[in-house]
Amino acid sequence: MTAIKLHLSRCCSGKMSVAVKALVLHLCFETGQNVFFTTRDGRIGIGPPQVQKGDTVVLLYSGVKPCVLRRRSVFDVLVGDAYVL
Repeated sequence: MTAIKLHLSRCCSGKMSVAVKALVLHLCFETGQNVFFTTRDGRIGIGPPQVQKGDTVVLLYSGVKPCVLRRRSVFDVLVGDAYVL
């Protein structure tokens, strides 16, 4: 499995402009129950409400959109789809 990994931290802090925060909040509300997250390298995104700090965003080989995975001992569990800027 080929993947691009981005580790998540579920927070709204940082030096984000008011316009970007407004856009992200609008996207979260428009898409239903999704939540805002940031990655360790400063990217922002929205994903399922089950997203937790330490989860990994991956783009699987031949995948269409990023997915959030959570490590469980020897395997990963799919948490849901994500949208990352």
